[in-house]
Amino acid sequence: GIYLREYAKDGWLVRLVRIAVNNLAGIPSIVYGIFGLGFFVYGIGGAIDQFFFP
Repeated sequence: GIYLREYAKDGWLVRLVRIAVNNLAGIPSIVYGIFGLGFFVYGIGGAIDQFFFP
């Protein structure tokens, strides 16, 4: 936050990062946890099981 405000030049990338940070800060962390659980357990879990237990 401090770097973006004080040092970074105001360009399209800085605006994009500010929008992303503001949007991510507005969502409770439990929502990220649920999406992470769904991704890692259901999305990658089967592949990891096949890798360790062929």
